[in-house]
Amino acid sequence: MLLTALLVLILVNLNANAQATTNSGNKIMLVYDSKNTADHDEKKIDTLQRILTSMNFRVRTLKESNYHGGMLNSSYTAVITMVNWDEAGFTNHQFESDRDNFTGYKIHIGAGLTNNEATQMNVTTARVHQQQFILDDGDNQQILPFSESITVIKKAPSGAQPIGELKTQQQNQKNYSFSTIVGKNAYIPEIANNGLELMVAESTLSQLFGDNSQYKPLLTFTNVSPYVNLKLLVKTSKYCSDHNIPFAISTVTVDKNTELQAYKRFTTALRKVENYGGVIFVQAPTIGGATKDDGPELSQMFTKYFVSFANNQVFPVGISAQNFWNQDTVLRNNSLAKADHWLLLPNTDVTYLKQDNNSRTAVQSLFALPASSINSMKNTSKIKFNVPTALTISIPESNSQLQTDKKEIDSLQTDWLSPKNERWQTRIHSGSTTVEYRSGKYYLNKEYEKIKNKTSTFHVKDNGQTSNTIFKRFFKIQGLILAVFFILVSLILTVFILIGRRIYRNMFKR
Repeated sequence: MLLTALLVLILVNLNANAQATTNSGNKIMLVYDSKNTADHDEKKIDTLQRILTSMNFRVRTLKESNYHGGMLNSSYTAVITMVNWDEAGFTNHQFESDRDNFTGYKIHIGAGLTNNEATQMNVTTARVHQQQFILDDGDNQQILPFSESITVIKKAPSGAQPIGELKTQQQNQKNYSFSTIVGKNAYIPEIANNGLELMVAESTLSQLFGDNSQYKPLLTFTNVSPYVNLKLLVKTSKYCSDHNIPFAISTVTVDKNTELQAYKRFTTALRKVENYGGVIFVQAPTIGGATKDDGPELSQMFTKYFVSFANNQVFPVGISAQNFWNQDTVLRNNSLAKADHWLLLPNTDVTYLKQDNNSRTAVQSLFALPASSINSMKNTSKIKFNVPTALTISIPESNSQLQTDKKEIDSLQTDWLSPKNERWQTRIHSGSTTVEYRSGKYYLNKEYEKIKNKTSTFHVKDNGQTSNTIFKRFFKIQGLILAVFFILVSLILTVFILIGRRIYRNMFKR
């Protein structure tokens, strides 16, 4: 029985890198016509992917020219047709046929609503040219960019649900609904990367899927690194604490030279962030010169991040990364999969190792949105966030920038999300290290840890003695288990050899 127990312990240890991502649940197929990179409209695909991930949908994204008959089947909850470039449009008749026969949710975004789509929605459309609309959602208004032409719903059935309203700047002109939901179908004429247009699109998707949840945004400072002005980082954190503003930071870190004094100063500042009530997301590094075979090295790098942080009493609550990390099987499995809380940032410098365009989900994924993108709205206090959202501000680089950021935060007038008050339960597991956050308290390998500002190096007590490395005792325990295991195996093999030898000798006795 002892041998069996030891084997179980070893098997558990070997499976310590189990993924935290959710591989079950609802799936959506997102089919687009073109990235339209000339107009930077690939950012709209990125935005939509992150919204859907925050809604806990797994998303399969593909260009319509790569669609083959039968790919859209009953395993999908919904299909999204995204016309990203009106001049390209959809030409894949097999996709259109499969979409028409699909019985799940159907969403059309952009121009080119087909006659079959309009018939299934029981709506009449119209094409409005040379117009600049004002978008009104009842609480806020925003002037939309001038449009050469836009497809609007001219007539909808009595059971239709309009979301937002398009108004003209001229009197006695007809108003139209911005988005329209009819049963399990929805039409969204355009999706933006920010502003009221984005908020209305989010609201349309959440209401279509029957989710009326609203979320408080998490104030998040981005672009933190060991090389920023750490005094300003601490001053920013203190400002938030003094004004009862919960907040988070997204920081890159290093896996080498962690014994240097510069790294100690960095982690000292991060401990102050924690003690001021901030939570920390470890940001994925910049990819350069890596290949699809470098997954194990990437995984080891993240393990070193967490080990070095924990050695200095810094305990992250999740991982932040540009969205493309969730569209790549190597990047995702060796980084994001280690955490159950993600902060998904917009793509900037995209480098794939093994792109699969099959995003996964976590316990919670925050949709990162620049705070400046909603500051132009009149009533920011009435903005409804329909998906888990992080409003981001770049960490200030000067005192004058800090003052500007303070004014921006004050002007938002929003009720900020507090991970502590919302009783967040987060978990990061990498190698033999498990870091957890439970309602404002930190746990390392299931043991409660209290953050101390003045401690430059973290010590773990072990039978009244201290150690300069927090994992020494864990490696020691594992070594003892393996030693006992091999001793037992040797004893058993010795017994079998003796028994076999006796049986062999008895065969020749008369």
